[in-house]
Order: sequence, then structure tokens, then C-alpha cells
Amino acid sequence: MMNSYYILTKNEEDPIILQDGFNFYCLFFGLFWALYKGVWSLSAIFISLFIVSTYIKYTNIIDPIYIESLTVIANLMIAFHANDSVKQSLINNGYTLSTIIASDKRELAYQRYLDHIH
Repeated sequence: MMNSYYILTKNEEDPIILQDGFNFYCLFFGLFWALYKGVWSLSAIFISLFIVSTYIKYTNIIDPIYIESLTVIANLMIAFHANDSVKQSLINNGYTLSTIIASDKRELAYQRYLDHIH
């Protein structure tokens, strides 16, 4: 199955390769993944989601099962857009989107990029 990979570069640093699409690490590790990647907007969303869902659960405004369901749905939506948020964060930090490469594996995408620039 072919995947799309973003190649981002900055000056003489090694390129960063991001896979387009769903991010399982973000789904399972959420806030910790966002903090590790330095995506502060997603970190704020995760913290806000946690605070609001905890408040609603303890005040019994809505049945807790609905809150848990909405939290899972929100986490799935965030995981679908996580790599785009990382890409935008890198662009905001001075990286440029060099190219988008379709490939089966990350290593092959990197090799294609190297072949393209040489």
C-alpha cells in the first residue's frame, strides 16, 4: 500500500520525513506525544479536553458513558490530523516543505528524496 510522505528541510540539517494520515502514537499517547513533538496547540486541546470531560463527569451534567464516547471520538479526530499539526509546527519553526513522495516505506521515500536532490 502506497503512503504519502512529507519531506521537510531546514538549511543544512537532515530532512524530516512525516507520513501523511492517521497517527497511532497520538491516539494511544495523546498529550505526552504532543508534548514530545512540541505541538503546543494539540497539547492545549488535550489538556482542555481532559479538564472539560473531568468537570462534566464529576458534576453529572451528562451521563459519563456519553462523555467517554465523545472523548474517544475527539481523540480519533485528533489522531487523524496529528501529522498535519506536526508539519505545520515544523513550518512555523523555519522548515520548508520540499516535496511529497509516494512510497511503500519511509526508508524508500527517503531514498527517493536523496536520488531527487542529487
